[in-house]
Amino acid sequence: MSRSRRWFRVVGGVLLVGGLLGVALRGPVLEFVMDRMTADMFVQTDSDAWNPGLPLGAVAPAVSVSFQNTVIHTLEGFHGANGLLLFFNRSVDW
Repeated sequence: MSRSRRWFRVVGGVLLVGGLLGVALRGPVLEFVMDRMTADMFVQTDSDAWNPGLPLGAVAPAVSVSFQNTVIHTLEGFHGANGLLLFFNRSVDW
């Protein structure tokens, strides 16, 4: 048997066994990898003093907004027949 043919059989066998093991152990390996990736992703308890703002459903405070060169003093000037969705976003550049 030639050297290149033997090398081809060895590489083919290794790939075949690796592929079969990968299919057979896909679930446990995926679970292990996901556990390792997310192990320290979330904090266990909220221990800081950060206040995210108004709770859901709370009435927003009155604001003064300049919109298209017109000063609107209340939020009622913005909402229409379907109401108003107000989204506050902190700058990405902190």
